[in-house]
Amino acid sequence: MTQVLVVCKTRMKTELCLGGLVRGSYEKIRLLTPEGRNQPQDTNFSVGDIWECQLTPKQHMRKPHTEDMLVMPHRLLRRVPNMREFLLERLDLERSHKSALFDGLLRYTGPGSAYVSKRTGVPGYSHEFWCPVYGLSMCQEQHKIYYEYEDPDSLKKFRLRYVGLAAPVSRIAPGSLLHLSLARWWRQPGTNEERCYLQLSGFFI
Repeated sequence: MTQVLVVCKTRMKTELCLGGLVRGSYEKIRLLTPEGRNQPQDTNFSVGDIWECQLTPKQHMRKPHTEDMLVMPHRLLRRVPNMREFLLERLDLERSHKSALFDGLLRYTGPGSAYVSKRTGVPGYSHEFWCPVYGLSMCQEQHKIYYEYEDPDSLKKFRLRYVGLAAPVSRIAPGSLLHLSLARWWRQPGTNEERCYLQLSGFFI
């Protein structure tokens, strides 16, 4: 059995994508059902839970989604009361700019959404934590929530679509702990390639 800390819940159309860390090694994983699907909306997993689970790597994984695990939950051990403090004490994180994210492979659309593609290079992982140097301000566009990075020196816009379940805040302060994830491969209408778009799955401030 393996102890798993649930670190994020990402909203999808009808399911949830869950990110986690293996206790001890703090290896990043995605928590799939034993059948290899994303978690249902009524999953028993909550952010901050530490579960004892049986893990089986998913077969035929495609980069960057190399963290996929079939998870058979056994029992809930405990809940972490302060996730920001808990994670910062255990992860080697420093404040950084967007250029350091995902091995520096991110590219940007005109409106500022970041993505990776086969053409530009694909990292070997699909979610990571980030402590930004600058803050992020919330904005809404067509009923979608985004956070715009407040970098005064960058000529390129950078924004993150928020897909977490926790209530959004008007501004995320510099040095907050953010959980970022690359969405599954998707070919957007009007483009000639599949891309994995970057999104904000959660934050601890």
